[in-house]
Amino acid sequence: MHPTLVDIEIGGWALHLSAYSTMLVLAGIVGLTATTLVAGRLGLPRRRVFALFAAVLTAGVVGARLFHAATNLQLYAAEPARLWSTGATGFALYGGLVTGALTGVVLARGMRLPAWRLADAAAVGMGLGIAINRVGCFLQGCCYGHPTELPWGVVFPPGSPAWARQMMEGDPGVGGDGLLANLLGRGAALTNHPVQPTQLYELLAALGAVGLVVFLLRRNARAGAPFLAAALWFTAFRMANAQLRWTPTTLTAPAWFYPAFYLALLALFAGLLVWRLSRAPVCREEQAPSATTAGRPIASM
Repeated sequence: MHPTLVDIEIGGWALHLSAYSTMLVLAGIVGLTATTLVAGRLGLPRRRVFALFAAVLTAGVVGARLFHAATNLQLYAAEPARLWSTGATGFALYGGLVTGALTGVVLARGMRLPAWRLADAAAVGMGLGIAINRVGCFLQGCCYGHPTELPWGVVFPPGSPAWARQMMEGDPGVGGDGLLANLLGRGAALTNHPVQPTQLYELLAALGAVGLVVFLLRRNARAGAPFLAAALWFTAFRMANAQLRWTPTTLTAPAWFYPAFYLALLALFAGLLVWRLSRAPVCREEQAPSATTAGRPIASM
């Protein structure tokens, strides 16, 4: 855990960079850049793609905040200003992804760009962006998992969110009833247990999604198939990883909400993937261009 990357002061001038905020901004920059470059290699106009995905990224940020507010109602009811806060916290990943995807479809139609090829390019940028963002989560100490006895469990230091949660609540799966029980003489000795590094699990899953997209693009897969395959993989992993992650204390959505949400997305992605693979390539969008703007075949990606 290293929540502060830079904290210096020289001659009255101070520079403070938190790990999470820095990685969040870097994730946006890398994601947008990677998407634009991949789109160019797929034969799409890079300037128009950049403009489109800059708008998609903006819409995604708004959607992520609104989704977080909708699933953490008490938090925002107590502090309404959080809704328009410029801080780096208070975002729900899939709220941003869904909002961004819908915005991308609308803009692609308006700009007469092939939506499925744009989605394939975006899948690379999104995967890299999520991976970088999860580095920020790990350094910040948020999005931590349940205590574990596995050898790769991570012990966050005293004062970290994971440590504080264990001290207050404990975890029935490992033992110890938390600080309150200890004060009453009912609990075991306070112990800072290793926890599941769910942030790193998701980082690896995001990189795996990128690898899957590149693999399918190199084999000239049907437009949209790389994106949908990666979306299926990452959403399934996200659903499984949620079982290892300690539920945020501010969450007000019912217990069934996220499982139902992920299952609905999985069904949607699977149905679309079957539909895309079963369609005959009747239009130019269905076929990968034989060469990119740089003069290289897509198979060389």
